[in-house]
Amino acid sequence: MRSATASLDAPECRSDHGVSVLPCHVDLTLNQPKADVKTTGPTNGEFSHNDAACVNKGIAEVNGENRSYVVTAGTVSGICVATFIEKDSSGKTIGAAKLGIAFFKRDHCPPTC
Repeated sequence: MRSATASLDAPECRSDHGVSVLPCHVDLTLNQPKADVKTTGPTNGEFSHNDAACVNKGIAEVNGENRSYVVTAGTVSGICVATFIEKDSSGKTIGAAKLGIAFFKRDHCPPTC
């Protein structure tokens, strides 16, 4: 059974100029429709996120602020990517981190369904 945690077969989490999200991949199911993720960065800058691709497809939605977020499953099975961006106090982008999100309506469903 897959869970709403970092997937064992997920790609290695990458950092962009010290900006990262952990876990960097979550698998959501009907039994576990939510997952917590945390962002980290090299400064005390502000984080924002872009989950439009996930929301528009009905796969998932990301809510939260600055460094603590909750990913919630949508209504459509699929895979998408949300991006977290850290900016410094002048609004300059420091780096971005990608979060892979997979939602499966059945716990036994492989990543390709």
